[in-house]
Amino acid sequence: MKRWLSLFLAGAALSCALAMPASALGLGLTAVKTGPSDTWAATHVERAGRLLLIPEKLRDKDLREDITRTEFAALCLQLYQVMSNQQAPLPQEDPFTDTDDPDVLKAYGLGLVAGVSEDTFDGDALVTREEAAIMLDSVYRACNDVDKRAYLLWILLQQPESRIDWILTNGPEDRVDDDTDLTPRQAVNVLSSAYYRLNGKLGSAGAVPFADDGDISEWARESVYFMERHGIINGVGDNRFDPKANTQAQAALAMAVQMFYKLG
Repeated sequence: MKRWLSLFLAGAALSCALAMPASALGLGLTAVKTGPSDTWAATHVERAGRLLLIPEKLRDKDLREDITRTEFAALCLQLYQVMSNQQAPLPQEDPFTDTDDPDVLKAYGLGLVAGVSEDTFDGDALVTREEAAIMLDSVYRACNDVDKRAYLLWILLQQPESRIDWILTNGPEDRVDDDTDLTPRQAVNVLSSAYYRLNGKLGSAGAVPFADDGDISEWARESVYFMERHGIINGVGDNRFDPKANTQAQAALAMAVQMFYKLG
């Protein structure tokens, strides 16, 4: 009888463990409660709690409020750790003069977020919908070990010789000396679909353009349509994306949950 009971309890414990995200077993995380949210978001928020996707910075926040860059960086970091089942390291150097937040630095070190300039993060600024798409796309690529050689191959095939030398010799935050004024990090977002096409991965091909497609920044377009195509970020109605609108914290959690289920 005792042996049967022990086996039953062991089996139940194993079933519970298998039902949890793999990262919950390895990262020592616990489910959390949060501040208020709207009715439409309640299920997403509850799932985010069960999946251990809610970073500490959002636990006491009114989730109906817009999310800041610092908070979204923490969410991206948490999502990365849950999806990859890996703890992110803290970089040895802090490139920013306006923050030493460890979540921001870890997310930056992984390439999940970028500064607004070479030494400024602007963590209190709010996150737009197109910026949310870019950062979530970066989480996906970080979890799936994007082959940057494929990016480079595509760039070499598309760009003039003068650009090739620049690509090979400049750092990740140096700016292209031309009319686009893009950093390489933004250029990676522009070129993200190339990797998926070259390697047979998921891409944005087949996505139907939004009516306000012209309002989407060029450096964000591929990320927006990649996320929209796979149901991570939806439009706002009337076939509009509203890329410059701010992102509510509850909407950001809903995006993270959808990404975990659909691309995790």
